[in-house]
Amino acid sequence: MNNVLYAILPFLLFGFISEILLKGRFSRRLNLIIYNAVFFVAAVVHLAVGLAALDNAFLLSLMPVSAYLPVAVTAFALSRRNVADTLFALFIAILAVIIVPLSEELYVGPLLRIVTGIAGDVLCLFISLAVSSFLGFVAFRYLRRIFAREKVLDTKNWYIDLALFFLAGLSVYLENMTNSVAAAVLVLLCDASVFAVIVAYLNAKYKSEMLQAERERIEKQIDAERAEYRRVEQNLELGRRYRHDMRHHFSVIRELIRSGNAAEAEAYIQTLGVRLEETERKAYCRNPVANAVLSSMFGRAEDLGVRVHSEVDLPQKLPFDDADVCAVFSNLLENALNAASRAGEEKRISFTAECTARGKLAVSVENSVGEKVELGSDGLPVVRRSEAHGYGLSNVRYVVEKYNGVLLCVSREDVFSVKAVLFSADGGSRPHKPVRRIRLHSVAAVPVALSCLIMSLNFMPETLTALEGIPVFGSAVSAIDFRRWGFGWGDSEIRVEYPETGDDDADALTEKYLDECREKFFWYFERKYNGYTGADFTSEIERDDERMLVVSMYCTINAGSSLTHQRFFTVDKATGEIVGLSDLFSAEDYNAVLSAEIKRQIEYRTESGDSYYGYGIFTSPEDMENAFDSLDDPNFYIDGDDRLIIVFDEGEIAPNSMGTPTFVIPAVVTDPIASPEGLLAGGDGA
Repeated sequence: MNNVLYAILPFLLFGFISEILLKGRFSRRLNLIIYNAVFFVAAVVHLAVGLAALDNAFLLSLMPVSAYLPVAVTAFALSRRNVADTLFALFIAILAVIIVPLSEELYVGPLLRIVTGIAGDVLCLFISLAVSSFLGFVAFRYLRRIFAREKVLDTKNWYIDLALFFLAGLSVYLENMTNSVAAAVLVLLCDASVFAVIVAYLNAKYKSEMLQAERERIEKQIDAERAEYRRVEQNLELGRRYRHDMRHHFSVIRELIRSGNAAEAEAYIQTLGVRLEETERKAYCRNPVANAVLSSMFGRAEDLGVRVHSEVDLPQKLPFDDADVCAVFSNLLENALNAASRAGEEKRISFTAECTARGKLAVSVENSVGEKVELGSDGLPVVRRSEAHGYGLSNVRYVVEKYNGVLLCVSREDVFSVKAVLFSADGGSRPHKPVRRIRLHSVAAVPVALSCLIMSLNFMPETLTALEGIPVFGSAVSAIDFRRWGFGWGDSEIRVEYPETGDDDADALTEKYLDECREKFFWYFERKYNGYTGADFTSEIERDDERMLVVSMYCTINAGSSLTHQRFFTVDKATGEIVGLSDLFSAEDYNAVLSAEIKRQIEYRTESGDSYYGYGIFTSPEDMENAFDSLDDPNFYIDGDDRLIIVFDEGEIAPNSMGTPTFVIPAVVTDPIASPEGLLAGGDGA
C-alpha cells in the first residue's frame, strides 16, 4: 500500500503542473471539467485497485501507460498552443515528477532504518509530500504566468523538447535499472539542475520581454504626446499671429460697414472664424491619453490624405493602464494608416471606441487596403519583410490577453478590420474564446509520435513487461520490445546454452522446457524485486539426461554494485513438469529435516571462519532468534550424482561477499523421507 501512496503523489503533481501550464482551446470552465474528469478517473481507478490489495507491482508498472498517458493526451488535445509549447509544458511536468522518486532514494531507506513502523512510513510520506508541494509551488509561482501567454517556445526551438525527451527517458531508465544510491543522486542533481535552469531562464526571458514591451508602449505614448504637443504649439503660434493682426482685421471690418458693404463684411468675418477654428484643439473624447493619441494619428491621416470617420465614447478615467490604452490605439491606428495610405484612390479609416459602465472597452478599426491581407494560423496578418502592416498587432494581442480580452481580425478584398475587447479586473466577465480547429501540420507527426512512444516504453522495461502480460494486447507490445530483437537493452538479454543433440524432437522438447523455466523465472524474479527487471539474464543447462533436465537461470545486476539472483529448475521428463521441493518427499516434516541439516552445516562452517546471519555475526540472544530455522521458497536442483543441492541468494543468509551459499544434502538425509515416485528415489549420493 505504501508503494501506491508513493506513486499517487507524483501523479498528483503531474496533473497539477500540467493543468496550470495548460492554455486551453475552450472556455476555462470546460477545459477544467474535461481535464479534471480524466485525471480523477485515472487516479481513482489506481487508488481503488491499490486499496483492494491486488498486484501492486503490476499496477504500478502500468501507471505510465494507464494513468500518465491519458492525462498527457488530454492536456495535449485541450491545448491551443503550438506543438513545441505543449510538449515543453508536459516535459516540465514530467521532469518534476521524476525528481520526486529520485529524492526518495536519499531519505526513505535511511529513515526507515532509524524510525521503524508506522511512524517511519508517515514521516517518509510527509517528506515526499513536502517535496512534491515545493515543486508544485515553484511551477505555480514562477511558471504559471509565463505559460498564460500565447507563445513560450518558438516552433523553431523544437530541439529543446527533443533534449528534454531524452533526458526524461534516460532518468526513468536509470531509475528503474539501478539500485545504486550514488547513481540516483547524480541523476537527481542533473534533473533538478535542468528544472531550475528552465525556471530561471523562462523568468529572465519573461522579465526582459515585459521590460521591452513596456518600453515600446511608453515610447509610443511619448511619441503621441510629443506630436500632440507640436500640434498645440502650432495652434498657439497661429493664435498669437491672429491676435497680433486682430486690430487690422477690426479696421477692415469697420471700414466695410461704414462704406455700406455689409455682405462683404459678413464674408470677411466668416473667413476669420474658419481660421480661428484651426487654432482650437479638437477633443475626440474626455480621456486625455486617448485624445492625445487620436489627435496625433488623425492629424497624420489628414496629412496623408486619408479620410477618417470616428465615433469615440470614453470617460475621463478608464479602468485600464494608460500605457496599455495608448499601445492598443496607436498600434491599431498606425497599422490602419500604413495600409490605407497605399490603398489607391479610396483612402479611409473608420474608428470606434466605447467603454461601458461594467468596464468593457471595445475598439474597432476598419481601413481600406490595396489588396486582400492574408491571415496566418494565429489569426494575425502574415507580414512580409517589405511590408509594415501587422507588426504592431502582436503587441495589441499581448495587452488584450493581459485583460482577458478578445482580438479578432477580418480580411476582405478591399477592407481589413480589427476588433479588440478588453475587460477590466473589477468588471465584466471573461468571454468564451472561439474554438480553434485542430490542424495536422505535418504528416511526419504520426511516425514521430509513434517512435517516441516506442522509445518511451523501452525506457521503462518493467512497464513493458507488465504490458506484455496483458492477454491479446501483450503480443502486439512484444513486437516493439527491443529485448525481443536481440538488443542488449540493459535488462533482459537472455543467453541460452544447451547441447545440440542432433535429434530435432529432443531439441524441440528441450526448448519447450527452457521456455517454461524462463517464464517461471520471470515470475519469481518480479515477485522478489517488485517488478524490477535486471541487467542480464543467463540460462545454462546443468543436467540433461533421460530422467531430468536441470536448468540454471540467474540475473546479474551491475549498477554501482553487483547483485545476483539465481534460480534452478528441475524438469521431470517423464511428466514434462517443473518439480517442486515437496514433489521429492513423502514425509510431511521434510522441511524441518532439511532445515536441521542446513543448520548443522552452517554451524560447522562457522567454526571454520565463515559468517552467517545468526552464526558468527550476531552473538546476542535477541539476534540468535533470527537465526535460520526453516526453508522459505527454497532454490534447489539435483546434481549428476542425484544429490539435492539447496542454494541461497546473495545476502539472504550471509554477507554478499560470500556469494550464493550452497548446501549439498547427503543421501543419508534425503533417502528416508524421499518419495518413491520422486526423482531422488534410488539416488546414490553420499
